[in-house]
Amino acid sequence: MKLLEKLKTNIKKNRFIAIAITISTLLIASYILIPRIITKIQSHYYPRILVSKSITKEQLNKAIKIAILPEEIIGEIITLRKITPKHFRAYHDMFSDKVREMIEYPKKISFKFTKTLLRYDMKKVNEGTMIMYGIFDNNDQKLIGEIEIKDPNPKNPGQLSDWINENYWGGGRFQESLDIISKVYFKYKNTDKYTAHSRLWNKRSYYAHKKYGFKDAGYGYEDGKPCKHILELENPYKKSKSNSNRKKHLMLK
Repeated sequence: MKLLEKLKTNIKKNRFIAIAITISTLLIASYILIPRIITKIQSHYYPRILVSKSITKEQLNKAIKIAILPEEIIGEIITLRKITPKHFRAYHDMFSDKVREMIEYPKKISFKFTKTLLRYDMKKVNEGTMIMYGIFDNNDQKLIGEIEIKDPNPKNPGQLSDWINENYWGGGRFQESLDIISKVYFKYKNTDKYTAHSRLWNKRSYYAHKKYGFKDAGYGYEDGKPCKHILELENPYKKSKSNSNRKKHLMLK
């Protein structure tokens, strides 16, 4: 009888152990498999751009919606790529005296200052209040500048900030950078417009923005005097959509 009771007890213990092992195995399997299953579902039902780390300019043009900002967008002349700590030194080296003069930064800055600045900007990117990319030249693959669009702030009009090292001025680099980030911003934020500003003395910047399609929207003032142009760029996707809706409305009449 004692032997039989021991056998029953052992069987019960083994059963509990088997159940515990089965549950543990299922939990581990679900932890590994569920994210993979979700990714497959996303890639099947949504555009590939949602789960892609790198896309081309053509893919961006065709995208209906971007739920996740791509890590890089490859253009014909330049590539926009998310800035990470590994780019800090290259950024600092290209952030020249001439560039800082044009965008009214201090004449002399340390590498520590640059790192602090970039970490602050990266925090805003992670919070979703700013889109920021480094500009990389497709010929020599070097980081040559930076471009960003912040969320609107009525107290500080001018959401767009950008610079390109003077050795890479011309050749269409700025226009393509502006084209790509504008499309990213409008598809990601789904807003009507965004703003830029340019100092009155900075004619090069003013006409470069006008060339792309920005419209004059007034002036910024300091001490009661105009000091900079405020420019606006309308969302072409919303504009075309509203125009098509208006045509449909007229046809119904």
